[in-house]
Amino acid sequence: MGAQPVVIKSNEEQSFLQGISKKKGNFWMGLSYNNKESKWQWVDGSPLQGRTYWSAGEPKMRGNKDCAIRTDYGWNALPCSHESLWICMKPALPCPK
Repeated sequence: MGAQPVVIKSNEEQSFLQGISKKKGNFWMGLSYNNKESKWQWVDGSPLQGRTYWSAGEPKMRGNKDCAIRTDYGWNALPCSHESLWICMKPALPCPK
């Protein structure tokens, strides 16, 4: 099974990724704005709900800012064409027997 951009659905995942972003810099997440449905959506098809980690004043929806990037300070909305690193996830493999 292949990897996909990271989906953050818990405080533990957010904290883990915050540590990575402090060491490695900003990175794209698997979160984008679905213009047709007027909502933020994860790459796995689930809607953004529950606690979020947007930086103060975000998401700013002007200027085609429809993808989410993880920074030291939280999530920011930027144009999807902005160059940055990606962080991906994939399912864990079972332990060999």
